Amino acid sequence: MESYRERKQNVYRLYAKSYDDDRRLVLDDHAPAARLTFVADTLSGVSGVLDLGCGMGDLLCTLGTLVGEEACYVGIDLSHDMLALAQHKIADCRLTYVVRTDVTQPLPFADETFDLVASLNLLQEVSAPMLVLEEVQRILRPGGYFRGVTACYAVDNAAEMVHQAIARRHAWYFLPADEMLTLFQRVFPAGTGHFEPFARAARTQAAGAPTFTLFAEMLQKVQDLGQNPEDVRMGALLLEGKKG
Repeated sequence: MESYRERKQNVYRLYAKSYDDDRRLVLDDHAPAARLTFVADTLSGVSGVLDLGCGMGDLLCTLGTLVGEEACYVGIDLSHDMLALAQHKIADCRLTYVVRTDVTQPLPFADETFDLVASLNLLQEVSAPMLVLEEVQRILRPGGYFRGVTACYAVDNAAEMVHQAIARRHAWYFLPADEMLTLFQRVFPAGTGHFEPFARAARTQAAGAPTFTLFAEMLQKVQDLGQNPEDVRMGALLLEGKKG
Protein backbone atom coordinates (compact mmCIF):
# COMPACT_ATOMS: atom_id res chain seq x y z
CA MET A 1 0.00 0.00 0.00
CA GLU A 2 1.27 3.48 -0.88
CA SER A 3 2.29 5.71 2.00
CA TYR A 4 0.98 9.26 2.32
CA ARG A 5 4.26 10.63 0.97
CA GLU A 6 4.23 8.27 -2.00
CA ARG A 7 0.65 9.15 -2.95
CA LYS A 8 1.35 12.87 -2.77
CA GLN A 9 4.56 12.56 -4.76
CA ASN A 10 2.84 10.52 -7.47
CA VAL A 11 -0.14 12.88 -7.74
CA TYR A 12 1.92 16.05 -7.90
CA ARG A 13 4.41 14.56 -10.32
CA LEU A 14 1.51 14.69 -12.81
CA TYR A 15 -0.24 17.78 -11.48
CA ALA A 16 2.90 19.95 -11.59
CA LYS A 17 2.95 19.70 -15.38
CA SER A 18 -0.28 21.68 -15.76
CA TYR A 19 -0.89 23.19 -12.31
CA ASP A 20 -0.87 26.87 -13.32
CA ASP A 21 -3.02 26.40 -16.41
CA ASP A 22 -5.54 24.14 -14.67
CA ARG A 23 -5.84 26.49 -11.71
CA ARG A 24 -6.74 29.36 -14.03
CA LEU A 25 -9.61 27.27 -15.42
CA VAL A 26 -11.07 26.63 -11.96
CA LEU A 27 -10.60 30.02 -10.32
CA ASP A 28 -12.21 33.30 -11.31
CA ASP A 29 -9.83 35.67 -13.09
CA HIS A 30 -9.51 37.90 -10.01
CA ALA A 31 -9.09 35.10 -7.46
CA PRO A 32 -5.27 34.59 -7.56
CA ALA A 33 -4.60 38.32 -7.20
CA ALA A 34 -7.23 38.61 -4.45
CA ARG A 35 -5.57 35.81 -2.49
CA LEU A 36 -2.17 37.45 -2.77
CA THR A 37 -3.70 40.69 -1.49
CA PHE A 38 -5.30 38.74 1.36
CA VAL A 39 -1.81 37.69 2.49
CA ALA A 40 -0.08 40.98 1.65
CA ASP A 41 -2.32 42.91 4.05
CA THR A 42 -0.23 41.53 6.94
CA LEU A 43 3.23 42.41 5.59
CA SER A 44 3.95 45.61 7.49
CA GLY A 45 7.08 45.23 9.61
CA VAL A 46 7.66 41.52 8.97
CA SER A 47 11.14 40.02 8.96
CA GLY A 48 10.35 36.32 8.55
CA VAL A 49 7.69 34.77 6.31
CA LEU A 50 6.84 31.09 5.81
CA ASP A 51 4.80 29.84 2.85
CA LEU A 52 3.31 26.55 4.05
CA GLY A 53 2.83 24.34 0.99
CA CYS A 54 4.56 26.75 -1.38
CA GLY A 55 3.90 24.72 -4.52
CA MET A 56 5.41 26.44 -7.55
CA GLY A 57 6.64 29.47 -5.59
CA ASP A 58 4.27 32.17 -6.88
CA LEU A 59 3.52 33.60 -3.43
CA LEU A 60 7.21 33.66 -2.47
CA CYS A 61 8.08 35.68 -5.56
CA THR A 62 5.22 38.11 -5.06
CA LEU A 63 5.91 38.73 -1.37
CA GLY A 64 9.56 39.41 -2.08
CA THR A 65 8.54 42.06 -4.60
CA LEU A 66 6.11 43.71 -2.18
CA VAL A 67 8.25 43.74 0.94
CA GLY A 68 11.72 44.04 -0.51
CA GLU A 69 15.00 42.73 0.79
CA GLU A 70 14.56 43.36 4.51
CA ALA A 71 12.67 40.09 5.11
CA CYS A 72 13.55 36.40 4.76
CA TYR A 73 11.11 34.13 2.92
CA VAL A 74 10.94 30.36 3.26
CA GLY A 75 8.69 28.01 1.33
CA ILE A 76 8.10 24.37 2.24
CA ASP A 77 6.48 21.61 0.23
CA LEU A 78 6.60 17.81 -0.03
CA SER A 79 6.65 17.51 -3.82
CA HIS A 80 10.06 17.33 -5.53
CA ASP A 81 8.43 18.38 -8.80
CA MET A 82 6.70 21.45 -7.37
CA LEU A 83 9.86 22.53 -5.53
CA ALA A 84 11.93 22.22 -8.69
CA LEU A 85 9.58 24.69 -10.39
CA ALA A 86 9.60 26.95 -7.33
CA GLN A 87 13.39 26.92 -7.21
CA HIS A 88 13.50 28.15 -10.78
CA LYS A 89 11.01 30.96 -10.06
CA ILE A 90 12.85 32.25 -6.99
CA ALA A 91 16.32 32.05 -8.51
CA ASP A 92 16.63 35.85 -8.64
CA CYS A 93 14.86 36.53 -5.31
CA ARG A 94 17.16 37.49 -2.44
CA LEU A 95 16.79 35.80 0.95
CA THR A 96 14.22 33.39 -0.47
CA TYR A 97 14.53 29.65 0.06
CA VAL A 98 12.56 26.45 -0.41
CA VAL A 99 12.83 23.31 1.71
CA ARG A 100 11.34 19.87 1.17
CA THR A 101 9.29 19.08 4.26
CA ASP A 102 6.41 16.79 5.20
CA VAL A 103 3.98 19.05 7.06
CA THR A 104 2.37 16.06 8.77
CA GLN A 105 5.55 15.94 10.87
CA PRO A 106 6.87 18.61 13.29
CA LEU A 107 8.07 21.58 11.26
CA PRO A 108 11.88 22.07 11.20
CA PHE A 109 11.83 25.54 12.76
CA ALA A 110 12.40 26.89 16.25
CA ASP A 111 9.60 28.37 18.33
CA GLU A 112 8.62 31.95 17.44
CA THR A 113 10.55 32.10 14.16
CA PHE A 114 8.09 33.82 11.78
CA ASP A 115 5.99 36.98 11.77
CA LEU A 116 3.69 35.59 9.09
CA VAL A 117 2.75 32.08 8.03
CA ALA A 118 0.73 31.85 4.83
CA SER A 119 -0.87 28.78 3.30
CA LEU A 120 -2.81 29.17 0.07
CA ASN A 121 -3.71 25.57 -0.68
CA LEU A 122 -2.56 23.09 1.92
CA LEU A 123 -4.89 22.27 4.80
CA GLN A 124 -7.12 20.05 2.65
CA GLU A 125 -4.02 17.98 1.86
CA VAL A 126 -3.60 16.63 5.41
CA SER A 127 -5.77 14.32 7.47
CA ALA A 128 -5.15 16.20 10.74
CA PRO A 129 -5.17 19.94 9.96
CA MET A 130 -5.26 20.85 13.66
CA LEU A 131 -1.79 19.34 14.14
CA VAL A 132 -0.47 21.54 11.32
CA LEU A 133 -2.18 24.60 12.80
CA GLU A 134 -0.70 23.85 16.22
CA GLU A 135 2.74 23.82 14.62
CA VAL A 136 1.91 27.15 12.95
CA GLN A 137 0.98 28.57 16.37
CA ARG A 138 4.29 27.31 17.78
CA ILE A 139 6.53 28.88 15.14
CA LEU A 140 4.71 32.22 15.00
CA ARG A 141 6.13 35.08 17.01
CA PRO A 142 3.77 36.80 19.48
CA GLY A 143 1.55 39.10 17.46
CA GLY A 144 2.31 37.12 14.29
CA TYR A 145 -0.33 36.31 11.69
CA PHE A 146 -1.62 33.26 9.89
CA ARG A 147 -3.44 33.69 6.60
CA GLY A 148 -4.71 30.55 4.91
CA VAL A 149 -6.92 29.49 2.03
CA THR A 150 -8.25 25.94 1.89
CA ALA A 151 -10.74 24.13 -0.34
CA CYS A 152 -13.90 23.08 1.50
CA TYR A 153 -17.44 21.89 0.90
CA ALA A 154 -20.13 24.56 0.96
CA VAL A 155 -22.59 22.31 2.77
CA ASP A 156 -22.77 18.76 4.10
CA ASN A 157 -24.93 16.48 1.94
CA ALA A 158 -24.94 12.91 0.64
CA ALA A 159 -23.09 13.71 -2.60
CA GLU A 160 -20.34 15.50 -0.71
CA MET A 161 -20.00 12.62 1.75
CA VAL A 162 -19.46 10.25 -1.18
CA HIS A 163 -17.00 12.68 -2.77
CA GLN A 164 -15.16 13.03 0.54
CA ALA A 165 -14.69 9.25 0.80
CA ILE A 166 -13.39 9.08 -2.78
CA ALA A 167 -11.04 12.04 -2.29
CA ARG A 168 -9.48 10.49 0.82
CA ARG A 169 -8.33 7.52 -1.25
CA HIS A 170 -6.14 10.03 -3.09
CA ALA A 171 -4.97 11.79 0.11
CA TRP A 172 -7.24 14.83 -0.17
CA TYR A 173 -9.13 15.51 3.04
CA PHE A 174 -11.80 18.08 2.18
CA LEU A 175 -14.11 19.16 5.01
CA PRO A 176 -17.28 21.23 5.17
CA ALA A 177 -16.35 24.89 5.63
CA ASP A 178 -18.01 25.20 9.04
CA GLU A 179 -16.16 22.12 10.31
CA MET A 180 -12.79 23.45 9.13
CA LEU A 181 -13.50 26.83 10.73
CA THR A 182 -14.33 25.12 14.03
CA LEU A 183 -10.99 23.26 13.96
CA PHE A 184 -9.17 26.48 13.10
CA GLN A 185 -10.74 28.35 16.01
CA ARG A 186 -9.62 25.69 18.47
CA VAL A 187 -6.06 26.79 17.71
CA PHE A 188 -6.79 30.46 16.95
CA PRO A 189 -9.82 31.22 19.17
CA ALA A 190 -10.27 34.74 17.77
CA GLY A 191 -9.70 33.57 14.21
CA THR A 192 -12.19 34.26 11.45
CA GLY A 193 -13.18 32.61 8.18
CA HIS A 194 -14.88 33.71 4.97
CA PHE A 195 -16.19 31.23 2.38
CA GLU A 196 -16.12 31.97 -1.36
CA PRO A 197 -17.79 29.41 -3.71
CA PHE A 198 -15.83 28.15 -6.69
CA ALA A 199 -17.12 28.76 -10.20
CA ARG A 200 -19.73 26.22 -11.27
CA ALA A 201 -18.62 23.36 -13.54
CA ALA A 202 -20.35 24.85 -16.58
CA ARG A 203 -18.12 27.89 -16.45
CA THR A 204 -14.93 25.88 -16.22
CA GLN A 205 -16.05 23.60 -19.03
CA ALA A 206 -16.65 26.63 -21.25
CA ALA A 207 -13.08 27.78 -20.55
CA GLY A 208 -11.62 24.39 -21.47
CA ALA A 209 -10.93 21.03 -19.86
CA PRO A 210 -8.12 20.73 -17.27
CA THR A 211 -5.15 18.60 -18.27
CA PHE A 212 -5.00 16.98 -14.83
CA THR A 213 -8.12 14.82 -14.82
CA LEU A 214 -8.21 13.30 -11.33
CA PHE A 215 -10.71 15.82 -9.95
CA ALA A 216 -13.08 15.21 -12.86
CA GLU A 217 -12.68 11.46 -12.40
CA MET A 218 -13.67 11.78 -8.74
CA LEU A 219 -16.86 13.62 -9.71
CA GLN A 220 -17.63 10.93 -12.29
CA LYS A 221 -17.24 8.33 -9.55
CA VAL A 222 -19.77 10.26 -7.44
CA GLN A 223 -22.24 9.92 -10.33
CA ASP A 224 -21.41 6.25 -10.79
CA LEU A 225 -22.33 5.72 -7.13
CA GLY A 226 -25.78 7.23 -7.62
CA GLN A 227 -25.25 10.83 -6.48
CA ASN A 228 -25.53 14.05 -8.46
CA PRO A 229 -22.04 15.59 -8.91
CA GLU A 230 -23.70 19.02 -9.19
CA ASP A 231 -24.46 18.68 -5.48
CA VAL A 232 -20.74 18.64 -4.70
CA ARG A 233 -20.38 22.35 -4.10
CA MET A 234 -16.94 23.53 -3.11
CA GLY A 235 -15.21 26.80 -2.50
CA ALA A 236 -12.30 28.52 -0.76
CA LEU A 237 -12.35 29.16 2.97
CA LEU A 238 -10.17 32.18 3.80
CA LEU A 239 -8.79 31.93 7.33
CA GLU A 240 -7.28 34.72 9.43
CA GLY A 241 -5.62 34.21 12.79
CA LYS A 242 -3.25 36.08 15.10
CA LYS A 243 -1.03 34.74 17.85
CA GLY A 244 -1.71 36.54 21.12
